[in-house]
Amino acid sequence: MASTTTATAPEGTMNYSQADHTADAVSPQGHHQSLIDPPFNPFLKWHNSTTASKMPLWQPEEYLKAHRIATKLEKMSVNRFDSMRSYHKPYTLKDSHLLQPGEHTIFKEADRKRVAAGAIFVLGKVTDEVMEPLIGIAPSQNTFDREGQDDKMAKYSSTVQKGTLTYLREAVSKLVEISGGEAAWKAATDEDIEILLTTLFDQHPLTITKHCFLYENEAVDIEEIWAGKCANASEWQEVCRKKFITLTLATYKLRVSKGGSRGKATGKWTEKATRKDLKKLYEVWDGHMAEGELRELIDGIGGVRELPSRCFRCAGSAREDSLPKKFGSSYWNRDESEQEWRF
Repeated sequence: MASTTTATAPEGTMNYSQADHTADAVSPQGHHQSLIDPPFNPFLKWHNSTTASKMPLWQPEEYLKAHRIATKLEKMSVNRFDSMRSYHKPYTLKDSHLLQPGEHTIFKEADRKRVAAGAIFVLGKVTDEVMEPLIGIAPSQNTFDREGQDDKMAKYSSTVQKGTLTYLREAVSKLVEISGGEAAWKAATDEDIEILLTTLFDQHPLTITKHCFLYENEAVDIEEIWAGKCANASEWQEVCRKKFITLTLATYKLRVSKGGSRGKATGKWTEKATRKDLKKLYEVWDGHMAEGELRELIDGIGGVRELPSRCFRCAGSAREDSLPKKFGSSYWNRDESEQEWRF
């Protein structure tokens, strides 16, 4: 396959260089020669812990279609924020909820989880002990999925963890398959793999961030981060990128590299990772925000209080810049030629 060059996006903007490539291929420059340039980006296929076993097996043309759709939607996101420049009010977590701790709607559990999702994005695993000083909402005892749970936020953290790591397991398994196979990946260094992952992430950073951090997306204003319209946008973009690379590399080393097999009909991955391997992976997720570069980066831009956030229902208002209703689930089932890419 012919090699292409991935352009570097200006600070605070998304990288759309792949949109002009007729082959719609990914070509990371400088990675280990044993790794083959993947023909498509497997991180564009969305998964979570409940749908991974039910998702149909995608063909290459479906990944390429997802690439074209993601390119257009990410451009639309930037244009939308540009058009709202004069009246758009950015929110941070301290504005949207922490300013008035204890306030919530009748949907107390949903409000609580929404704040927890923002805290998880910045802190990693959270518990009731961590959350109570932040939100001041007493834990509910009457929700069916929380009965008998002594540490309810820890349980929610596990739900968020499973969603992210399931998505990464499915995508990384496919990436290994299409970029040289197990032998090529074992021959490559961590730096080689990180170069490949960075290139794939930078191709569609908004889409991949939302796929990877599905639950956190309910609280974090990921669109505003990647449109470069929030304070410290480039730093928050780097947080997204480093989180993705850290967790993806760990998923490969502690899970996918242990081997497995993919069903021909369903595409479901049957893994050989042991419980000990998975425990180590879960520990990486629990603590990946606790120290090191990510912790220093977060602390340098204000921590959880300065996280760009969506306006929660408990703050009494809703976002006014969401996508039109025509972009609902039925819209994605239409033929691409029928879709209109304008508001």
